[in-house]
Parts: sequence; structure tokens; C-alpha cells
Amino acid sequence: MNKDVKNTNVDNKRKTNDIGTRKDNGDGCIYFVPPNKWVAKIQIGKQENGKPKFKQFSAIGDKGEDIVKRKLKEFKKERGKYVLSNESDKTTLGEYITHWFKTYQSKNLKGSSKDRLESTIINHIIPEIGYLQFNSVTQDNIQSLINKKDKEGLSASSLKKIKLAISACYKQNLSQPPSQRLVDYNPTISTIISKEKNIKTKMLRIFTEEEIIRIKNIIDSKYKNGKDVYPYGYAYILTLNTGLRLGEALALQTSEIDLINKKVYIDKNVVVIKNRDEDGDIKKGYNLQIQNGVKTYSGQRWITLNNNALFAVDKLKSHHANGDFLIANKYGDRVTPQAFSRTFSNILEEAKISNCSVHTLRHTFASLLFKQGVDVKIVSRILGHSSVKITYDIYIHLIEEQQQSAVNLIPNL
Repeated sequence: MNKDVKNTNVDNKRKTNDIGTRKDNGDGCIYFVPPNKWVAKIQIGKQENGKPKFKQFSAIGDKGEDIVKRKLKEFKKERGKYVLSNESDKTTLGEYITHWFKTYQSKNLKGSSKDRLESTIINHIIPEIGYLQFNSVTQDNIQSLINKKDKEGLSASSLKKIKLAISACYKQNLSQPPSQRLVDYNPTISTIISKEKNIKTKMLRIFTEEEIIRIKNIIDSKYKNGKDVYPYGYAYILTLNTGLRLGEALALQTSEIDLINKKVYIDKNVVVIKNRDEDGDIKKGYNLQIQNGVKTYSGQRWITLNNNALFAVDKLKSHHANGDFLIANKYGDRVTPQAFSRTFSNILEEAKISNCSVHTLRHTFASLLFKQGVDVKIVSRILGHSSVKITYDIYIHLIEEQQQSAVNLIPNL
């Protein structure tokens, strides 16, 4: 009887790992092929016809899964190493940019920056042109890649990340002594990213006054026993009255808030980064990390707390008097960005409000400042933008509306 149960469990496990059930996302995948074969596969680029190119390992028997796991890990580790040889002219862009990332970038970048760069390399560069020889990549190859990703709808920021990653990779090789260089020019120099991608013409979604009232009413809701339905709900009121980014709000500590002078200094950010082993390879799961320094240098700033923000701080502190995190869950732990966004989505659903997110609170805050006639330079400083142009591009419709209203105030002469 027990034997039959054991065999059934093994069969179920094999069915769930059968071919085609797991996608290769750059980290590789492992699956079972009946009757007794295990396969590990990882995409290493594309063939000249555009079809994916894979590296594959297989093993047979009860220890097959462990064997292919080990082989895949060893391959990923070795792929990150690059040694000049007599055949260095055969080195592909995928091989060299992986070496460049692990050798020159991985140890020096912050967790979130490392994840973004690696994602750009794995998802946008290697699958498209990683198969090309490093020393034969042309300006046309890079421009075609940018054009393709542009058509796919990537943002200007994402297109720039692709160009910068490839450019930095080539610059690193060109900085080597002449005898160790594989190339004599950087193929990204003349790459063009459409200026139209930098112009944001989409109308922003901001909360109406009536929607804000509905949100506040739901945040104030309680269970029959008197406990709050949303214990850290006033964090959204705080965000609405300060314009803080999600990560900036979650990084706040109770001890850092200056209640006497009614302000708080913003210089930290909560980020979610991938788990990695000692070699820098990605493992399963994610880590919550407090990152010293915010999105931009201008992001380090003092935020004035109005009466609504002070009331929200007081409400948040009352839920965990001895806790250090201003926004905390019922256990006193720091709230994750995913949980924070999910809870707000629940509030919006209850309020019957659609097409919004936590970031809509920040946009609404900015719109309220513009309605009060606050100059765009001041708004930019409060929001922590790196330049006034960013603020103008994002809120151009709001600014134009305010300009039109101002012109209409001029009396008939």
C-alpha cells in the first residue's frame, strides 16, 4: 500500500515537470521526459534564422534531476567567466556581455540596479543579438535591435538601458591594452532613440475629490470588534499629502519624523531584489532591502508634513507604539511593496474605483499643488525629480490647464 502511494507521488511529480510545463527565462529550466530522463535547458541566444539557441544537459535514472541541476549551475557559472584565447575572435556578444556583467558590474552595483541591468541583458540583448560575434557587431545590428524593441512598445528609459549596457560593455573592452582588445570601435555610438518616446502625452489618471472621500471612508472602516480593517491604511493618506514614492514611504522610520518642525528627511528607499548565491547567480525568491539613497540625487530632500500628513503619522504610530517602522503590518514588520500595492488595490475595489494604483496618489498630490498655483520648480523639488523637465513632461496637461485658467482671469480691458 505504501509503495503504491510512493509511486503515485513520483508519477505526479514527473507529470508536473513534464516537457513544456516550465519556461526558460534566462535562468534555465529543468523538466522530466518519460520514462526516466531528466533534461536541463538554457537559452544562450538566437540562431541566424531568429529561432532560439539552447544549451542542453540530460541524465537518466533516479539521480538524473540532481545531475542536470549541477551541470546547469556549473555551466551558468563558467559562462560568466571569460578567458582570452587564440579563438577569442569567436567570442559572442552574449558571452562577453555576461562576462562584463559578472566581472565589472555585479559586485559594484546596488541590488536593484544589478537586477535591472541583468534583466536588460537576459531579456532584451542576449535573446536578440547574443549569438553575433562580439567583434563583428555593427551599428546596423544595434539600431535594428533598438527599432525592434521600440515597435514592441518599450519605454524610452528601457531603450536607453539597452543601449547603455551594450555601450559600456564595448567601452570596457576598448579600455584594455591593445593586445587584449577584441574590437577597435564601439558600435553603439550612432544609435538613435526616437525623441518622440521622451514626450509623454498620455493623460494622467488622478483621483477626484469624491473618490478621495470614498477612499478615506473605507480606510476608516472597522470590524465589529472595533479593530481597523486596514491597520496601515493611513499610509495612503500620508502618501496623498506628501507625494512620496512607494519605496520612500515604506522606508520611513518613526524615529526619523520631526514632529516639532513638521517635516521628514527622505534619503532611503525600500527595494525588492533577487536572491543570489555567493557567486552572484540568481536563486529562488526575493529579498526586501533598505537602500541608502533614493532614486535620484535630487530625491534626497526634506518633506513638509501638513495637518493631514501629521494626522496620518499619528494614526500609523498608534498601531505599533514600540515599533520602528512607520508603516508596519500587524506583526510590526515592515510592509513589502507587493503587500502595500495589493492592499490599496483592495481599497480601490471596495471603493469601486478603477484604472489606478498607489502611484496615482503621487500624481494627485502634484495636481493639488498645481491647482494651488505652486511653481513647477517647487513641485519638482518636492517630488524629488532630477530635473524640472521631467516634472514638466509628466504633468504637461495639468500645467497647460493652469496656464489657461490664469489667462482667463485677466479682466476685459
